[in-house]
Amino acid sequence: MVNNMKTLILSLTIFSSVVTITQAQILPRSINDYLDAYLGTNAQPYIQPLADMVTTNIHTGVWDWASIPEKGYFRIKANGMLSIPSESMRTFEGHTSGDFTPPQTVTAPTIIGDRESIVLHGSDTSVYVFPGGFDLHQIALGTPQLVLGGLFHTEIMGRFLSFPINEQEGDVDFYGIGVRHSISAYFDEPPIDLSIGYAYHHIKAGSYLTSYHHLYSVIVGKSNKILSGHLSLNYQAAKYHLHYTYESEEGAYAANLDMANSRPLFVEGGVGLKLAFLFLNGSISYAGFYSFALGAGLTF
Repeated sequence: MVNNMKTLILSLTIFSSVVTITQAQILPRSINDYLDAYLGTNAQPYIQPLADMVTTNIHTGVWDWASIPEKGYFRIKANGMLSIPSESMRTFEGHTSGDFTPPQTVTAPTIIGDRESIVLHGSDTSVYVFPGGFDLHQIALGTPQLVLGGLFHTEIMGRFLSFPINEQEGDVDFYGIGVRHSISAYFDEPPIDLSIGYAYHHIKAGSYLTSYHHLYSVIVGKSNKILSGHLSLNYQAAKYHLHYTYESEEGAYAANLDMANSRPLFVEGGVGLKLAFLFLNGSISYAGFYSFALGAGLTF
């Protein structure tokens, strides 16, 4: 899971915030013009599908049991999440910019699309390149998760993962914290389990990426001592800040891109199973594409 997370975050940061000079969009141009071109109108739609997938992937499977028992409990488990993009997320309508003539619009690959670049030749000797994607048909993340609950009809969730990129680039730090409160606990013999939840996640990858993720949920379901099933309606908001500094003989050039997720709503269904100290759960969510989560661990 760690390797998958490394691949994803490095793709999102290094490859999405800036491409190498061989992929400059208008040739020949100065490096400053190149950065302006890549981080112009085509940058956000190129990266957007991956940002949407990361956001929903992180939020799928956060809540793993319908009820919040009054008796105190503690769970420790490993979560694995998988997201599969829809076909429409693999392309976008790209527009030439700058001094390239004549202006053209093409259907170009997004960062998760086909690897083949699209090369356009202008009326002079200039060439405009829409970089290919990484041909991603799925992304997978994994994280440990702790859940502590029972006090005041409330449970608290925590996640944390840290690993080095390399000696020069620093570390990737990922953490999340959430709180969920039972509404059905205020009623006598409620027919369903009803709760509301909020979760916050943060990713920092060296100096390349900082992101903030917020999740608001309404969870309805039914559970007993062994089995649980739930449905949830979720609102998610994420902010990504990508930064890259290019060093050349002409000097240092900073490239920055701020963006948000474009798919704020998703629905999720989940099931859970307790067998003595063993805890298992699974979820499926839909935000215009499907994401899946599986968790396994111990409950006390």
